[in-house]
Amino acid sequence: MDQKNGNFLSAIFLCMIVLLGWQYFVVEPKLAAERARQAELQKLQGGADGFELRKDADVVAPDANGLGVGTLNAQQGEAEAQVLQQKLAAEAQGKRDIGFADAEVQSAMAEAIEKQGEAEALTLERRMSAEAKGLEEKLQALNAMDQSARDYE
Repeated sequence: MDQKNGNFLSAIFLCMIVLLGWQYFVVEPKLAAERARQAELQKLQGGADGFELRKDADVVAPDANGLGVGTLNAQQGEAEAQVLQQKLAAEAQGKRDIGFADAEVQSAMAEAIEKQGEAEALTLERRMSAEAKGLEEKLQALNAMDQSARDYE
């Protein structure tokens, strides 16, 4: 009984190691990437909220730590905005292309399933037709027999 308990506890311990390893090496990197993506989206959505225009055409923006105020040149801000706009447009185009590819795959799969269904229906129709023909021939053969042969059959 002690050997079984030891094996059971060892199995539980190994399962915990696998789960923790999976969490650390697989799930955490995905979560970190998702958090970074969400932060970038929030930054882009709230981009105009943190800036105010001054008379000398500079842009005043909060520092990275949010405590002080840093000054950016208007041209630098425009360049960064254009880069972000191009990046988002490229991402949108990529997602659109992936969506079209997925739609084409689903359409092809639907056509394949339809053809498979038609083939199965044709096979079933032929099988039933052959069975009906066999029954018809058997009935004709029974009708051709005399009464004593029918009683025997």
